[in-house]
Amino acid sequence: MKKSRVVICVILVFVMLLALCACGSNSTPSGTTPSNNTPSNNTPADNNAGKDDGKGDEKDETPAENKETYTLKFAMADPVGTIFDEYMAQPLIKLLNDNSGGRIQCELYASGTVAAFGSGLDSARTGTSDIAQDAFSFYTGVYPYTELINTPGIDYGSLSSFNTLIIDYAKAFPEDMDEFVVISRWAGSYFGFLMPDKPITCLADLQGKTLRSTGSFMNYCTALGATGVMVTPNDLYEGIKLGVVDGAQFTLGGTCSYGLYDVCNYFTPIEAYYGDTCFVLARETYDRMDAEAQAAIDKTIEDFLPVANKYSDANDQLSLDEILNEHNPDFKMYYMTDEAKAEIVKVAEPLLQAKADELNALGLDGDGALEWLRTNAKKYA
Repeated sequence: MKKSRVVICVILVFVMLLALCACGSNSTPSGTTPSNNTPSNNTPADNNAGKDDGKGDEKDETPAENKETYTLKFAMADPVGTIFDEYMAQPLIKLLNDNSGGRIQCELYASGTVAAFGSGLDSARTGTSDIAQDAFSFYTGVYPYTELINTPGIDYGSLSSFNTLIIDYAKAFPEDMDEFVVISRWAGSYFGFLMPDKPITCLADLQGKTLRSTGSFMNYCTALGATGVMVTPNDLYEGIKLGVVDGAQFTLGGTCSYGLYDVCNYFTPIEAYYGDTCFVLARETYDRMDAEAQAAIDKTIEDFLPVANKYSDANDQLSLDEILNEHNPDFKMYYMTDEAKAEIVKVAEPLLQAKADELNALGLDGDGALEWLRTNAKKYA
């Protein structure tokens, strides 16, 4: 009897063990994938998994500290500490930095150490710099529509109105500038005749003079009875001091920036000549940036026009004040009579049509561009 009780007990124990094993049969087998409602990290299952909450996919934002930063080599022709540096270069550097949240920074190489006027565009094109300051007037034959707007003879009302007009002109008559992203174009000062010992008071004073000049102004020099010579701003001081040229077609801003008040005492402004300077960014540099950084560049371009206008409106007076108060109290501004001014401007008028004819011969719309400039000249003032 005892023996049968023992057997029954053993059987009961065995049955209970089988029951316990059956209770654990829902565990996931090793090497298989957990179900959608059973996260493998042991966190509670999301009861809304697979449902559309109407929000769409959220963008995976990379922390700012982990995003790529860009340090751009900035080739400036003007020296550090000048009015141009304060009003143009430093604001550009700050805008790039602010608009990119600190991701775009600049290393400034001033005084033409990397690229002077006439080589800035080439430096950006070849990768020597990322951003460059230059003047299109040094590139004769390369940018025909720009040569037309840089030809003397049209009064655009003011420097800042010219800055605004040239943006729309460039859209209406685009140039082949695929190597660059043009950040800004502006006229920083009125051009005029900068002379060492005697002012230019009328057309007769220009006969036989040798003047530093650039671009389309070369033809104007010839029409005025003078001879134009291409000299960069960085070389002009020695050129005047040594008598290589008698004077210069130049600006008050440049006179101040390059210390030409040491070798020149007179400036006669011409209010019918506007030459545009530029900041450009190498296209290759722009293309290698991510979309967010490119957007910061685009916003900087939009934001920069008021900066350029502020500089253009203030530069001549600031430059004259600095020259008189800090450098050369004997420096003189000479303003021609209305009769003499009209005589100077009249000489320029045929040059405009001649330049338009050059564009027509290239298969471009020279007549249309000239008509556009004459029609819109003072609408932007």
